[in-house]
Amino acid sequence: MGTLVFVGILFTTIVPMYIVMQQADVLLDKAKLEMKRSDDERANEAADVFVYPTDPEEPSQITVRVFNKCEMLIRIVRVWVNGTYLDMGSSWEIDPMEDGTYEVTVNAEGVKTYDVRVTSERNNVYAAKNGILSYDDNGWAGEAFGINIVIPSREPWMNNEKWDGPYDNFNVTITKLGTPDVVEYECAYMTRAVSASETFFSLSEQGNYHVTAMVHCSKKGTRIAHWHTILDDEFEIKWPDGDPIINITLYAVQGDSPYCSVTNCIAGYCP
Repeated sequence: MGTLVFVGILFTTIVPMYIVMQQADVLLDKAKLEMKRSDDERANEAADVFVYPTDPEEPSQITVRVFNKCEMLIRIVRVWVNGTYLDMGSSWEIDPMEDGTYEVTVNAEGVKTYDVRVTSERNNVYAAKNGILSYDDNGWAGEAFGINIVIPSREPWMNNEKWDGPYDNFNVTITKLGTPDVVEYECAYMTRAVSASETFFSLSEQGNYHVTAMVHCSKKGTRIAHWHTILDDEFEIKWPDGDPIINITLYAVQGDSPYCSVTNCIAGYCP
């Protein structure tokens, strides 16, 4: 009789309690994993924000441009101007390594300086990289001009044997086009990292710039070590009709042959 009572208690109270406790442990572990994943995503999220006037003659309209520098979709849920958030109606999505713009109407009465920031769905806050905008009788003014060069993260060609490394094997030359041309940066080195790398080159004014980027190819077989040109183009900072800062992403053709061979190479030189 005692045995039957014990078995009854076992299957009506102890076993169900054990099952509930196991379920609670599973739910707790699941919650911990979700929190860790959320923290990892928040830490890995990366974006640059730039602001400029939508119309150079209009003090109440500005454009916010966000450049997604990571491999995840970014949702912008708040735009802040001078500490006050604006009602966006819905979130604003930006695909990986893409950019998007959002036009903002601001109060031009009295206050004519604009500190712009955005908040992502992962609770990261990004301030405008070109600083605070201001507007007065002389028109619009910003705090910074420049060219931001990005090397994407974990591209297959970054680990190819043809590149020397792991550090200081990219260099950049930036020339202000004019009469005469002025070399702003000559053979300025960039450091490659395992994750995305970027270097900001500060410039004093808007205008047209010629940008050359090279990567150092190591000696391999009959190929001699040399600098290989992967970017040779002109860019314009159109402020106040556009971004005060230009984003350039460096890409390179994948594969080792015939690319970057002795007979098929846009060779350049930097000391």
